[in-house]
Amino acid sequence: MKKKLTLLLAVLMVFTSVVPVLAQTAQTENKKVQWLIDKNYVEGYEDGSLRLDRNITRAEFTKMIVVVQGEKVLADALKDEPSKFSDVATDH
Repeated sequence: MKKKLTLLLAVLMVFTSVVPVLAQTAQTENKKVQWLIDKNYVEGYEDGSLRLDRNITRAEFTKMIVVVQGEKVLADALKDEPSKFSDVATDH
């Protein structure tokens, strides 16, 4: 599990350092982005975009960690629980 998390963090570091370059490249042409999509670590937004021109949010990063650790089912079960953070909406 630590290896997967370490790999994801390394990919994210590389990914976020080249966001301007990635934003100009189709998502299927970038092997790193496609790997994240294929592993279901990133899903994109309702409009189909990945919004590569923006910084990753705390919620997006947290979701990726939950998915990598295989805890998506548990997270979905806790979805309606109130957040302990005042700046996080209940639906997150």
